[in-house]
Amino acid sequence: MVSRRVLAGAMLLAALSADARAAAAQTSADLFNDQVLQRIDLYVNSRDWYWLRARYMTNDYYRRT
Repeated sequence: MVSRRVLAGAMLLAALSADARAAAAQTSADLFNDQVLQRIDLYVNSRDWYWLRARYMTNDYYRRT
């Protein structure tokens, strides 16, 4: 079983590195522009996705380290 800390770290890393070049060029004004529909893709390993789906009601908190 994947530990919670490893899973949370992997999800954060995937989210941040999915398109780092395009994200680095944006400012907060670009991201929160209410005239643009933003697209954010998260890639999660299928094993981790099933694990999250099975435990979504646990209301666990994953602290960033």
